Amino acid sequence: MIRVENYPNAYKEVYVILQNLSKSDFELIPKSFINMLKNNMNQEYDFELNNDFESQELLQETKTILAYVYLNYLGTEKEKVKIEEKFKNDILKKEEEKKLQYNLNDLFEKKKLEDNSKGLSKKEETKMVEHKNEKFFIKLIKKIIKLFRRN
Repeated sequence: MIRVENYPNAYKEVYVILQNLSKSDFELIPKSFINMLKNNMNQEYDFELNNDFESQELLQETKTILAYVYLNYLGTEKEKVKIEEKFKNDILKKEEEKKLQYNLNDLFEKKKLEDNSKGLSKKEETKMVEHKNEKFFIKLIKKIIKLFRRN
């Protein structure tokens, strides 16, 4: 789960990883982005890059930022299209899972069953109650009369 409080540590991890890129790849990334990482990273956070990058444990936020960097600065057009399609497919799959999990038709059926089990009928009527607003002056006179009746 992505957490805002992890971003300074993620910036440090991304900065260290980007420092290990080839010079030609590193130059593709805007200086403003590198400066943003440098200025916002947690200086006390200790992160070392392993030789085996595949097994390196990274924060989820780091992975997200690296995906952003690759998609916007390092990837070719074909790779960008592929990645964007994968993102869209992942989003669609998650939406389908949510639809199956929270099927609206079933949700309303369950509500009807619950209402019927509580003894609520479908033909219950609601009646409108007429509410008259009295004017301030009339309210004041009634209160004064009420006060005199007590005494």
